Amino acid sequence: MKRNIAYRSTAIYLLLISVLFGGCVDGPGSNYVRQSPLEIYSDQVAEAENRKSPLVITGIRTSRPNSAGGVDVYVDFLSASRSPIKYVIFIAVPYNAVQDKVASQIGRKIRARLKATGPYGRGATNAGTYWENVWYNSTIVCAAIESVEVILMNGTTKNYSGENLGDVFASDYINHCGNNSVKSALNTRKEIDAGSSKNGKN
Repeated sequence: MKRNIAYRSTAIYLLLISVLFGGCVDGPGSNYVRQSPLEIYSDQVAEAENRKSPLVITGIRTSRPNSAGGVDVYVDFLSASRSPIKYVIFIAVPYNAVQDKVASQIGRKIRARLKATGPYGRGATNAGTYWENVWYNSTIVCAAIESVEVILMNGTTKNYSGENLGDVFASDYINHCGNNSVKSALNTRKEIDAGSSKNGKN
């Protein structure tokens, strides 16, 4: 008798769990649909293609300095190129909490060259990859991208800096540095896009 009661209690418990959490479980009968990065950023990929940009950068962030002051860098991007990307080279600069550029205490470098190796087909991301101990400075809180070089498998090279730097940034690009070229680059892109749309209407 005790066994039957125990079995019934277990069955009721499992039923309640399945009702409460069934919509949150990634499996048969689940309401959850896993989206690929290409689906998530489909609008921005389309915009990048219109600007003939092979890349969509969604954010850059730094780790907390380790015990030696070493700082890791994460740059998240998505390929929007029909031709696979061979290499992406970023030039990044670190900032402290008062938005000043700072140098590494080892080597005294400010600008760092970060190279990502593909191939990255259309929709592919570099998720999970990062550059370790790029700078050694315990005051670093964020980093900004100054320029980007994209080398395609077909031999084409595209460079982005200054006014056209915004062409490779997602519209919701995440960066914790307030004093950098990101905002001006994005504003320039908006002005160019607005001008293009006006000319298209005329």
